[in-house]
Amino acid sequence: MNFLINKPIDRNRLLVPPIAKDNGSLSHAQLQPAIDYIHAHLDRDLSLLEIAKVINISPTYFASLFKRTTGISPHQYVIQQRVKRAKLLLSKTDLAIANIAIQVGFSSQSHLTQQFKRLTGMTPKQVRQNQIRSAAYSFLVFRYGVFGSQINRNLIKRCKNLKEVEPWNSIHSIY
Repeated sequence: MNFLINKPIDRNRLLVPPIAKDNGSLSHAQLQPAIDYIHAHLDRDLSLLEIAKVINISPTYFASLFKRTTGISPHQYVIQQRVKRAKLLLSKTDLAIANIAIQVGFSSQSHLTQQFKRLTGMTPKQVRQNQIRSAAYSFLVFRYGVFGSQINRNLIKRCKNLKEVEPWNSIHSIY
């Protein structure tokens, strides 16, 4: 057994398998913990360092692999997820837009609005107003009957002109 002592050590056998796949991207099993971490901590300021620590690689290497795997940078992914969550909160709650901005991790309402418009083409306020109009329209069609009648055409015109924040009070004020 003396001959093993003098044999050079193959360092490649001692190293942990590489993080990146052969094509230089992350596997699903490697990417998922980082994505889960982002979603769990979306409401706070996320750094590249803390996300990269989840899968134990350097921030620069993580950013490179993440972009190669997903097609976007980690920062853009975080922004997209924040906008997606803000859109959900706009539709499911009546929270103020400024409160939604803070809840999804933006530093201010203006930052949310800027990113929201860049990604969706609309401001959060426009999205909320469209949802109010849509809800009011659905209520009017349900309450006043069939599509196509003159009454419904007039209701649709009035519904499109609604500007109020509380749709049900607005509907009752029409008649």
